[in-house]
Amino acid sequence: MRRTCLAGLVAAVAVLGACGSSGGTKSSNASSPSGAAPTTASSSGSSGGGNSASFCNEGRSAAHAATSSAANPLTDTNALQQQLNRLKQTAADAPAAIRSDVNTLLDYYTKFVQAAQNAHGNPQAFVSAIQGLQANQASITAAAQRVTAWVTKYC
Repeated sequence: MRRTCLAGLVAAVAVLGACGSSGGTKSSNASSPSGAAPTTASSSGSSGGGNSASFCNEGRSAAHAATSSAANPLTDTNALQQQLNRLKQTAADAPAAIRSDVNTLLDYYTKFVQAAQNAHGNPQAFVSAIQGLQANQASITAAAQRVTAWVTKYC
């Protein structure tokens, strides 16, 4: 179970950073994975629609930081909190088409970080705390897949 939760955590962090590693801007007339109108990475969304360029840039930066500092959840809760703060910045710019999926991933990571902080370095307490996240694995996976599809297409 612990491996699945950790895999979900990696997906939550990585999917937000999957945006535009090529550095280009993609645009399409096709609808986005959620059925909403696409938002290009070079445009700002309408009010409350998010800013795709900021979302892609923040996501790339958050993923780089997360992979370069792969924090141990039992010993480095400060690094986890820093990663969570970056993900919150990224989520704030999420385009409307994927906002609810990004928030699903953010909620998952928030609970993961809280579990690590509340465990105070105790592995048994941490494993016990994250077992509750296991029930949401299907929705986490689905949200990660939809966000990945969006960023692949539009960032």
